[in-house]
Amino acid sequence: MTPAQQRLFDTLVQAAVDGIRCPTNGELRAYKELSSLCRAGFVRSEVYEKNYRVVEITSGVHAGKRTAEHPGGRRPYRIIDKNGDQWVTRGKHDGAAVVRHVERRLDGGRDGPAPVTLPRLAFLEGNENDI
Repeated sequence: MTPAQQRLFDTLVQAAVDGIRCPTNGELRAYKELSSLCRAGFVRSEVYEKNYRVVEITSGVHAGKRTAEHPGGRRPYRIIDKNGDQWVTRGKHDGAAVVRHVERRLDGGRDGPAPVTLPRLAFLEGNENDI
């Protein structure tokens, strides 16, 4: 862990132990370090609307501690952890949560197939008349 990552990890642990809101991107100024801590398995980040984030410590003595929960009790739209980026969306028809994994390359592009739209998904499943 680099010194910058260690400082960020210590900040996140203190916020989780105190049960306060996770610092925002502007306060942290270390978004790349946060992402790398998530991918290395030290923390798990749940991202909500309006720049709200809940971080769970996943290693060390404080494993399992979380920063303050989202006040509206909503679902996160994005989760970043050791498995990479996970985008959580809700289906239009049944309201079920769908998780789509996206791996980001260092050059900012995305690996993997293009996202599947609902009409394309219905076609692939043979239910194109349901849309």
